[in-house]
Amino acid sequence: MEAKELRIGNLFQYDNKVFKVKEIRNYIISGDRGKGNVDFTIKEISPIELTEEWLLKFGFEKKAEHNFRLNVFARSIIHAYTHGKVEIELGNRSGYSFGYPQVQYVHQLQNLYFSLVGEELELKTEGK
Repeated sequence: MEAKELRIGNLFQYDNKVFKVKEIRNYIISGDRGKGNVDFTIKEISPIELTEEWLLKFGFEKKAEHNFRLNVFARSIIHAYTHGKVEIELGNRSGYSFGYPQVQYVHQLQNLYFSLVGEELELKTEGK
């Protein structure tokens, strides 16, 4: 993972604990777990693998094995697959697809969602 891949609000892990990016300065990432900010170097942190569990936490609905969907706005849908493929249907059109391995981590899905919708992809359930 590189610092340029991260945005404020992205999730990452350190020592199997999940943190949210609060600040990025040079190669120092400031993260928060609800107990105040902690500074990490980019080499100390890891991306979070995009799994079924994480898709459900973000509010995706399971449609079939490895297939999840999230209704975004009027007839627009994001389809995510646990093997890294993401397809976007905008209105009644489809065909926009981002295939493996571009979206294999939580922060990548968060960034894609923000680019499409202009809002943060928020956790819908507790238990980060």
